[in-house]
Amino acid sequence: MPPYFDSNQPYYALIRDGKFSQAVDLGLSWLEHEKQSNATRYATAPKGTPFYLLGIAAFASRDYQTATFLFDAAVSEDLRHHPTNPDTPALLFMRLDEKKQEQAALPIVRIIAATLQRAVDDYARRRDSAADVRKHFLQQVLAQGQPHLRTLITALVSFFVEWDYRLKMLDLTQAGSREAFFYALIQRLLAF
Repeated sequence: MPPYFDSNQPYYALIRDGKFSQAVDLGLSWLEHEKQSNATRYATAPKGTPFYLLGIAAFASRDYQTATFLFDAAVSEDLRHHPTNPDTPALLFMRLDEKKQEQAALPIVRIIAATLQRAVDDYARRRDSAADVRKHFLQQVLAQGQPHLRTLITALVSFFVEWDYRLKMLDLTQAGSREAFFYALIQRLLAF
């Protein structure tokens, strides 16, 4: 029998139907209700699946901060309930691992990884060499096993996932404020 939160997904039909922001609202309300109605089950049962799926829905809604928060919550659940499995979908997401196909968020991972690669390539053109961000940053932070350090990853992921969207807005007018772009950057820097 699958874990409770894997077999009870009232938000899934909304995700399937492309009603992503409604799915996030319903899913978060449902999780809150579950926490209040059965605190013991909520505290002990794995919730990686709903956090992961709701992260995908939040991303599709362009609520990137909520998406990265939910993906990180899924990582916390996976580390707690599956400590010997380094390749859960949530961990694959956090490592931006495009090689493993067994992840529902693979299209999102590809988008972020491509944006990251463009940023690294741009940096490499400006410097003599660029560090392998995946190896020397993402994997190192995850290897520390410190949940608060993952804030660095979620800040980086949030920034890169919003990159193209923010650039589209900035390209619409030369006279417009650049506040949204700089606010997103500063907010991520201050998050840690």
